[in-house]
Amino acid sequence: MAKEALEQAFDYLKKSVSAIPSGGTQLGETLKQDGLENLTAMQEVVKRLSQAGSLEEALRIQMAFVHSQLNVWGRQATDLASLYTKAAEDAAKERAGGKKSYNGLMIWVKERASHGWSYGHKLGRPRVIGESYGR
Repeated sequence: MAKEALEQAFDYLKKSVSAIPSGGTQLGETLKQDGLENLTAMQEVVKRLSQAGSLEEALRIQMAFVHSQLNVWGRQATDLASLYTKAAEDAAKERAGGKKSYNGLMIWVKERASHGWSYGHKLGRPRVIGESYGR
């Protein structure tokens, strides 16, 4: 009964994450997919831990999970850093008079700001990473 409740809780979490609107952006989709990947991994390790026959086996399962997740989180961080770098490059091009080509991050920031979320959106445009507004 407890296992079924736990499975239902994880399924509910995954459905909730899947239902979050991404705004059709690369950043939004990446964040959703990473969240689902992490939830699925956690669900699997909880399932495996509940089936462990000894403390030693449980520790092996947990250590393997931690090792695996550190690799996954490293990849996810690299992917997000690439998106942020691309956003900063696009913003710099725009400020220099280059072609406007907002990527997912900049669109995502603008959408959130227009819905009352505060992301440094004081001048009617998204804030560039590291930029400070004039006084």
